[in-house]
Amino acid sequence: MSVTSLSMGLPGFFVGNASCQSRSGIGACIDNAAAGFLVGAAVGAPIGIMWGARILDGKGTWSGTLLGAGVGAGTGTVVSLLLVEKGDFIIVPSVALVGSVLGSFVGHELSHAANSAPPAPSDVHLQPLVSVTQGGMTLGLGGRF
Repeated sequence: MSVTSLSMGLPGFFVGNASCQSRSGIGACIDNAAAGFLVGAAVGAPIGIMWGARILDGKGTWSGTLLGAGVGAGTGTVVSLLLVEKGDFIIVPSVALVGSVLGSFVGHELSHAANSAPPAPSDVHLQPLVSVTQGGMTLGLGGRF
């Protein structure tokens, strides 16, 4: 996930830097470049999560992972837009990245659980037993394995 997030974040950095209107210096567009990087990383995170899960024989689906990422990033963006003051622009893409990562994990795990077969019933049967003798009662377990 880290590799895909960084590889998608780098083009986002350049796009964010290019979209800046101020040409007064090197550090003048760092906010736009950082926001572009975070949005690119949010796009790359579900790809890395899905590839990593495939390597470990996960049964989750692309649609579940991407749906989770979209819901997580969208929810994080809306909540951060409602709660953040106007000057804190960089918080919105940061929360979108966190929401994308968490949503990707949740979406993948839910689709994995839906695609996994239920465990086969075991052939082990245990039954409590009571035996009455002249000396009293004896309790135990009887079973078939």
